[in-house]
Amino acid sequence: SEAALIDFEAVVGTSPAYVNNPYWIMHKATFWATAGRLMLAAGGVTYTELANGIRTPMLLGYPVVFAQVMPRVEANSQVYALFGDFNLAAKAIEVAGGMQLATDTGGDNFTADVTAFRGVNRFGVTIHDVGNASATAASRIPGPVVGLITAAS
Repeated sequence: SEAALIDFEAVVGTSPAYVNNPYWIMHKATFWATAGRLMLAAGGVTYTELANGIRTPMLLGYPVVFAQVMPRVEANSQVYALFGDFNLAAKAIEVAGGMQLATDTGGDNFTADVTAFRGVNRFGVTIHDVGNASATAASRIPGPVVGLITAAS
């Protein structure tokens, strides 16, 4: 399951042409243990870059967003990096009615000098354009987000 730079390049190459604003999502520890290590090993890094670090992590020219819910370590048969335009893959919408707020100072709240607040907001998430997962490699169609999965053991 050891990642190579060519694996990250293949993910970028798999991304459809209509994806205009892609970025990587991975755990911070995974980025530095895999992609960061591979970039340093590729050479061309100056002492200044090593001393100052990078302000916005980048990989193959695309920004990296750290998500601590992604796998922390590279293990067999897991998706540990995502690449694509997530705005094309899903939408979150507020359900009719919007935000509802209510206060209550009645009953015991009034005598205890307490105000109770309640907020209700309903929203929905729609996942769309996910491509397909055909068993035949030639029939697979990637969606706006593709993943890097490690090899099986």
